[in-house]
Amino acid sequence: MKMERVLFARVGYMKMYAGPQPGDLKPVGGGKFNENDLGNEAFNFKSIDGWHYGYCRPPLKANDAASSIELGRIDPTAAALDQVGGVTVVFFSKMPGKPQAVVVGWYRNATVFREYQRLPRRVAVQRRSFPFNLRCASKDAVLLDEDQRFILYRTDGSKQGRPGTANVFYTRTQDGHIKSNFRTTSTWLDRTLEQIRDHRRVYVAPDLETATDKELKDGSRQGRQMDTKSRKAVEAWAMATAQAYYEKQGYEVEDVSLTKPYDFECRKKKGRTVLRVEVKGTTSKGEKVILTRNEVESANRHATALFVLHSIVLKRGPEPLASEGIPYILSPNWKPDPKALTPTAYEYQLPPVAKKGSQTGRT
Repeated sequence: MKMERVLFARVGYMKMYAGPQPGDLKPVGGGKFNENDLGNEAFNFKSIDGWHYGYCRPPLKANDAASSIELGRIDPTAAALDQVGGVTVVFFSKMPGKPQAVVVGWYRNATVFREYQRLPRRVAVQRRSFPFNLRCASKDAVLLDEDQRFILYRTDGSKQGRPGTANVFYTRTQDGHIKSNFRTTSTWLDRTLEQIRDHRRVYVAPDLETATDKELKDGSRQGRQMDTKSRKAVEAWAMATAQAYYEKQGYEVEDVSLTKPYDFECRKKKGRTVLRVEVKGTTSKGEKVILTRNEVESANRHATALFVLHSIVLKRGPEPLASEGIPYILSPNWKPDPKALTPTAYEYQLPPVAKKGSQTGRT
């Protein structure tokens, strides 16, 4: 039975995991330490120079010796190593007021360290010098909105191959073998990993192909048809222009376009309120833009601003160059008007396969 490299980490519950914020001051639950102190997992989804540095606490060794992650229980070939890469780290927590544990987010292609690591001083201050033992590129980290967090498993009162109360859950035994009870009770694990894969397919398209690509390829709506480099030049210029605009307004701007159904999270330097921003760029006059279903649903659930940079000037060539453009900004309370949404495609469910001899249905 082949098992991908995976580690489950129990953490205290937070909304953002980006450090203490009003209404989200520290992890709730997750161990006695969190009752009076700030748990290190409070910074698990704070992006620092394009990286996420995560923390989980394995069980203490004998005599309360410093804990370490057993890498051989993630991948037997890493038993003697100090770190192992290519791991899916799934963070789960008990949501306050709910009996079940929920998945709050994950790292893909993460590096897991046996011992705690420390950041260079220049960036350590952003984590209050807390150590870490998990790391991944920010583009590979996904923190689910609270209404998207899903139950890790439903319990029937028995453990049966599922995480108990330990802060770290391995899929392998201490000698590196897949746990025997997984052969019959791993449905929850398979379902969790499949939901993670499905989420990545929804929110991160291959080669950064986004709604903007579709919008710029459609000559009838958004100007002349463009090649991949031209489309990306337009998109990058719109993103850069929008970032400069919001930074001038006093925001700290974080690009979350690879992990969220919107492009920026903006925070005032003296506040913690998050402004979500969706960015669109086009060489047309901007009468219309393309929105994905996920972008519409996200904007309807959360306060979002729409920043459109239209009339972009594109200089074509081997390395296309985008410049200029006119910004058009809809307020942070922008809600896509259903009357203004035009379906551009439909998913059609074909009729069932016809019985032998029938002239209708699929053949």
